[in-house]
Amino acid sequence: MPDILHRIGVEAPPARVYRAVATRSGLINWWTWHVTGEPAPGTVVRFRFGSDSGVEMKVLELSQDRRVRWRCVAGPEEWVGTEISFELSPADRETIVRFAHTGWREAGELMAHCNCKWGYFLLSLKTWVEDGKGTPYPEDRKISSWG
Repeated sequence: MPDILHRIGVEAPPARVYRAVATRSGLINWWTWHVTGEPAPGTVVRFRFGSDSGVEMKVLELSQDRRVRWRCVAGPEEWVGTEISFELSPADRETIVRFAHTGWREAGELMAHCNCKWGYFLLSLKTWVEDGKGTPYPEDRKISSWG
């Protein structure tokens, strides 16, 4: 199965990066304004990208300052059953974020689009944590008619 993998360094302590990926107040500042639910193990959090698109993620793991894991339970067919994780580790004056979106059935057009958008949103995460201004949906830069 093909996977989407990214690695970025964020000039901030792991606790600050963790809050950005593990809480609703963090996620709305770099991924999408439209987040329903507060992440907690076993809960389902909804992320919307317009009136007719979105995903629902079951929170699998929240390990303080180290790891966040979700499983997609609703959304585009290609996403359902995939898992998303953020692995955090301190290194010098930054936190390394190892992002993975795993379990894709095939490396098709949607996966290629999502790979590019995940890279974009991870840079949005970086700028929000470092500078206080991310570009979550709907402020994000569109890369195609898909968003």
